[in-house]
Amino acid sequence: MGKKTKEYDLEDRLIDFAVAMIDTVEALPSTRAGNHIAGQLLRSGTSPAPNYGEAQSAESRRDFIHKMKIALKELRETRVWLRIILKKVIHKACNSSGVGTFGVSGVDPYLCQEHCDSRIEEGIENGRRELPSYKYLKIGH
Repeated sequence: MGKKTKEYDLEDRLIDFAVAMIDTVEALPSTRAGNHIAGQLLRSGTSPAPNYGEAQSAESRRDFIHKMKIALKELRETRVWLRIILKKVIHKACNSSGVGTFGVSGVDPYLCQEHCDSRIEEGIENGRRELPSYKYLKIGH
């Protein structure tokens, strides 16, 4: 009987992350700053999953690496926006004027790096190696 291996499906995790970013955006206040951050976070936080999907159908090794780098870049941008949100939440929580904080349920600004960045970087490195078929890489085993 063969060993059972738990497959790490990065695409599913990136989709879950995109859904979490949508939920976060919906929790932001409808202020000038909130709307600006919401738009930026919505774009950067939801794009890694489709970029990863596009990389799976890349036309060349170079195209694969490029698309994976775009996904990584967007994850890093998302992390910065989440850090800004958390800093603002902390600032508002300490505000003596009694202004409440807006909810950002369970968002960790390092989630995208911890769960996705290293897998994407691994995919980029695998794409650079001489592999028989870069389109069928198993990332993160």
